[in-house]
Amino acid sequence: MTEATQAFLSEKSLLTLGGASMAVVAVSKTLRTLFKWDSPWPAFIVSVAVCFTGAYSLKVLNEPLDYLVNALNACLLFCTALGMNETAGARRQSLRAKSLGAEKSVGWWSSWLK
Repeated sequence: MTEATQAFLSEKSLLTLGGASMAVVAVSKTLRTLFKWDSPWPAFIVSVAVCFTGAYSLKVLNEPLDYLVNALNACLLFCTALGMNETAGARRQSLRAKSLGAEKSVGWWSSWLK
């Protein structure tokens, strides 16, 4: 088994937009589901944490502009994760609408923008 197949997410994959987006979606969806938070804030907070933790570990936070760039990266990461969630959530919602009555809950595929 190679190193690449031993984990879904790694330190290297978290430094990519795809890996970081998957981490934001997974962690924020888990937090929203466990604590019944019907808000997009968990996803934004996780996005900020991922961006600033990555930048800190790479030692690239040297000047005030670096902090601004990281804040913009956090916004980009949040929007990317939001798009992933809303695309999957829209598909789930259309399937649920076909079933007998849709219940309102904060589930794994519920929209962040209700």
